[in-house]
Amino acid sequence: MSYRLGQLIDHIGIRVSDYAAACRFYLALFKALDLGDQVGEGPEGLDLDKLYIGPAWQGGLVTRGLHLACETIIQAISRLFCSIRTETTSR
Repeated sequence: MSYRLGQLIDHIGIRVSDYAAACRFYLALFKALDLGDQVGEGPEGLDLDKLYIGPAWQGGLVTRGLHLACETIIQAISRLFCSIRTETTSR
């Protein structure tokens, strides 16, 4: 007999030091995944489903070492994710 808890994760918050760069990266990713129209965007952060990305608070910590795997339907989207990452981090 298998047992499932149901929804274990309420939300995931990612705090970043360069919010403008993070916005470019995540908005491009969400657009590539055809989720761009579902993103909430404002000065306090981006949110999509249970994922929240926002600027680190003054003197606060940034998120480091988080492994977050997104589900993708086709391998091509994974390759696109890698190319977006290269473009946005090389600026």
